[in-house]
Amino acid sequence: MLRVVSVVFSILLGIYLFLFSIEYIQWNNLKYYIFNVHREFILLSIGIYFFEILLRTLRWKKILSWDDKNLKFKPIFVSYLSGVTFNNILPIRLGEVIKYICCRRLTDLSRKKILLAMVLDRSIDILILIILIFFFLPYLKNIININLNNFYILFLVILILLFFVYLFFNKKINFILMKVYTIICSNKIFLKKIFSLKYWLSLSLMSLIILITNLCFIFFITKSVGLEIDLFKLFILYCLLGLVIFIPNAPASVGLLQFAFLIFAKQFDINLEAAVAASIIIQIYVFAPITIIGLMMFILNFKKIFIKNKLNVY
Repeated sequence: MLRVVSVVFSILLGIYLFLFSIEYIQWNNLKYYIFNVHREFILLSIGIYFFEILLRTLRWKKILSWDDKNLKFKPIFVSYLSGVTFNNILPIRLGEVIKYICCRRLTDLSRKKILLAMVLDRSIDILILIILIFFFLPYLKNIININLNNFYILFLVILILLFFVYLFFNKKINFILMKVYTIICSNKIFLKKIFSLKYWLSLSLMSLIILITNLCFIFFITKSVGLEIDLFKLFILYCLLGLVIFIPNAPASVGLLQFAFLIFAKQFDINLEAAVAASIIIQIYVFAPITIIGLMMFILNFKKIFIKNKLNVY
């Protein structure tokens, strides 16, 4: 019942935030920005986004290989891309479940190891986001004084708090977290690796490259609609987009993505139509082709995932 409520809530929230985000903009201007993009920047953005997926796959492979096991790249890539693909199709990031199932079926890794790797992979992203937000805290006062309707931020904060309350009272999630904690504490090899400076330096370097790639992606997407944003604003937009992962999403982050760009545009007196158009362009011109590629790879490996292997994925 709780899962159904979560799905319905995420879809309704996405619809509401999408309609809310386009309420104050001119449709003709919005259509102009969407259909008159700089194509060279869009092609560059697609390439960068795909490159980021490759980098994230390599990082996840590195995490999965903490016991020095030699893993093939292809099954890990298919698993990760399938997760990204179905996050663009299904609500509340159910693509993570597909990623888990694919990895379980395409490799001989245990479910405990995959679960641990998924938690660690996501934790690294959250840690980077927290560090960046903490770094930019001194500037928040200046941002608020620029042009901010406090309702937007208050609404976003309330949504995030509600989601954390949902996590706190969700018995299944708490059970999974306790299971991960038990796995970590009982695995000496993992504990030895987790405190290895060399291991964390390699993960940190990969995460830094992923961060730079993500910033480049956002920069060229905004450039495609004619927006000129400096490095400071780029980091602020990255942080706003990063907060999307804390809230139950509609497919392809519909609504939340528009809402994040709307807040950003209002804070810095940026053209609203161009900003919201940039968020829609991400979903149409970037997510769509990557999703099609991901579906093709998923279908090509369908037999291996669901027919050949008879493993119990749970």
